[in-house]
Amino acid sequence: MTAPLPNIEIRADVSPEFAEILTTPAFDFVAALHRSFEPTRRALLQRRAERQARINAGERPGFLAETAATREAAWQIAPVPEDLRDRRVEITGPVERKMIINPSTPAPACLWPTSKTPTRRPGKTPSRAR
Repeated sequence: MTAPLPNIEIRADVSPEFAEILTTPAFDFVAALHRSFEPTRRALLQRRAERQARINAGERPGFLAETAATREAAWQIAPVPEDLRDRRVEITGPVERKMIINPSTPAPACLWPTSKTPTRRPGKTPSRAR
């Protein structure tokens, strides 16, 4: 495929499907982006190379001076919500759908009797709270 604009070189084979996308308006758009951002792109690459050279020479990375006030401020988080303080639910079984869903459903702050509850009276079938 021949590029529709001068100074553009296509270095790969272009299938008919790509030819539908790589139109003159598309090349115009890319060329406009290049003209707008190429100086900034090159300046940033130069700064990156200079920074890497300083790091290679032994300079250690640090924090930006303009963020010092934020880092040095007295920070305090909000208290932990009551719902997060009760941590009696843990996923201890295999990763199965039921094992993941059950801990996420609300439960009362008491133990529901199960067939594995050691305090069950012999001969009685445990019942669930309704």
